[in-house]
This record gives sequence, structure tokens and C-alpha cells, in this order.
Amino acid sequence: MMVKGRKATLIVLAALALLLACGRRPLEREDPAPPSRHGPGNAKANSELSYALEWSSHNVAPTMKRGSSVPVQVIAKNKGDRSWSDPREADPKGDGSYAIRLGYRWLGPDGTPVTQYEARGDLSSAVPSGGTALFSMNVVAPSETGRYTLQFDLVEELIAWFEDKRAPRLLVPVTIE
Repeated sequence: MMVKGRKATLIVLAALALLLACGRRPLEREDPAPPSRHGPGNAKANSELSYALEWSSHNVAPTMKRGSSVPVQVIAKNKGDRSWSDPREADPKGDGSYAIRLGYRWLGPDGTPVTQYEARGDLSSAVPSGGTALFSMNVVAPSETGRYTLQFDLVEELIAWFEDKRAPRLLVPVTIE
């Protein structure tokens, strides 16, 4: 009886993985994340399925002026098994701990980070599993001209970056003039 239950669970997980893979619509480039560099995380959020997402769209311009601050919107679909908390719901004290937020960093031509993750974009309300989130934030362009990649990722504050839980990152090529 135990073997049948285990087999059924594996079949369900395989079917879910297939559905997630078939539903992807990459924009510029979705990059699978490297294996986690951190420990198993908090019991509240240690399932990789909790961090499943699909990048839907963005309005990042292909060129930016160096040092400029540009408003950006990014839309992502929650493909995970739990809702994404906004700052108010995640932590009633108001500091945003445990909230799901959008962050960005710039990568150089060789793919290495030239900045750390910068400002955060907050959710205006919680996003249920299967729901879509709109993140708005200002992105500050690098001060040096050249070709860069703007990398977006979600973070559950104080827990983990989604990339560390094997979720795809949104990578957008941008020329800085």
C-alpha cells in the first residue's frame, strides 16, 4: 500500500512539473537558477515549489542613459503552491519582513554582477497561487556606458531569493548610452 501511495505522489509531481514546463513563455531570457548557495531556509518557506513563477511581461527599454532613473513595470505569475504576501500582510509591524518583493541588479557582458540587488518593488496586495502580480519600481542605470543585462528576481525578505530556490530569473539586455 505504501508503494502505491509513493508512486501516485511521484506521478502527480511529474505531471505538475510537465504542466509548469509547458506553460512557460520566456520573454528575453529566463535563466534557471544555480543550485542554492544557502541552507534549507525557514520551515515557513522551504519548498522549491513555493517559489515557482513565470515571468509574463515587462516594459524595460532596450537603451537607457547612464545614471538615469527609469520607472519599470514587471508582471509575474505565481505558479507556486502558496500565496505571495504583500508587506502589510507579511509583517503587521510594517517593516516588510517576509514579504515577496521584486529586486534587480546589473550584470556585465560576461554575466558577472556589477551591482548588488538594488531597490525593491512591493506588491500592493497579496497574490494567490495562480494569480498575477504587477511590480513597479525605479531602476537606476549604471554610470558607465556599454552593454549590460538587467536581472530581475523575487525575494521573500529574510528567507530567500527565488533564484536560490531554483526559480527562473528574468534577464533583459540593455545598452547604456
